Amino acid sequence: MSTPRRSACPWPTRTVAAPRLGIYKRSCRTVIDLDDEALEEAARELGTSTKRDTINTALREVTARYRRLRALDEARELVAEGALDIDLLLDKSAYRPTSADAARDDRGAGADA
Repeated sequence: MSTPRRSACPWPTRTVAAPRLGIYKRSCRTVIDLDDEALEEAARELGTSTKRDTINTALREVTARYRRLRALDEARELVAEGALDIDLLLDKSAYRPTSADAARDDRGAGADA
């Protein structure tokens, strides 16, 4: 018999489940005081229309931002250690060929044959 999975949420949660639709979502419900002006400003910046959407979008964006910042710090450390060549990463000629490059390569290959 398996034990129920604990939520990352430290307070009581509710689970919304619609198995036929493939929806399993766990959410927390809480009452908090919000700065109405900051909430309105955030909604304008994020393009959201409800408090719930604004808060959830802001939480996701803050989390994603800090993940990107950590990844950038790790990349900086790798460059400082010499384990990552930043010049190679910034060399645009190493990027995927564009359709014009592919056509040029095809013409060049036919001339060799």
